[in-house]
Amino acid sequence: MCADHATTASQLRYLQKILLQQLKQHTEFNSVQRLRILISTASPCPPTSAKPLPTLSENAAKHLQEMADSLENSELSGGFRRLASYSHKNRKGTNE
Repeated sequence: MCADHATTASQLRYLQKILLQQLKQHTEFNSVQRLRILISTASPCPPTSAKPLPTLSENAAKHLQEMADSLENSELSGGFRRLASYSHKNRKGTNE
C-alpha cells in the first residue's frame, strides 16, 4: 500500500490489523498475511500551468501610482507600485 503523506502512512500502519481482518473477509485477499505501507515520493497530481495574472485598467493603475507617490518611500508605496504594474498598458508586451 502506498500513501502520499507520512501522516496517512502512520494512520494506515495503526489500522493495519483491522484492515487485514476486513480484507480477509473477501476470498481474493484471503491469503494476505501483512500489509506493507510505503510513502510515495511521486507527486499524486500532475503540475498545472500557472494562470495569467489579472490586469488593471490604466485608470486604476494611475490612481495606484499616485497613491504610491504620496506615501514617499515605504513598503506600502512599493506594494502600490507593484499593483500598478499589472495594468493593460504595462503588460502589453507579455504573453497572456
